[in-house]
Amino acid sequence: MFWAKTFPMIFLYNTLIGIGLGGAYVAMMTFMPLYFGRSHYPKIMGLAQPFSTIPGSIGSPRTGAIRDIAGMETAN
Repeated sequence: MFWAKTFPMIFLYNTLIGIGLGGAYVAMMTFMPLYFGRSHYPKIMGLAQPFSTIPGSIGSPRTGAIRDIAGMETAN
């Protein structure tokens, strides 16, 4: 359940998520070519990207449907 109801808490949450996801993205783009080699990097990323993009695009509508079915109130 969404418990951050004030602007500072929402700002803090978004800042921490941004730092975490941004750091993970930079690390992945840096370490993948070092580990697998630069010539294999595009192939590996092309194969791996659908496994994060497809579930990520399904997650938001599914979460909304679960919230609607559960009858949860919207945050004010």
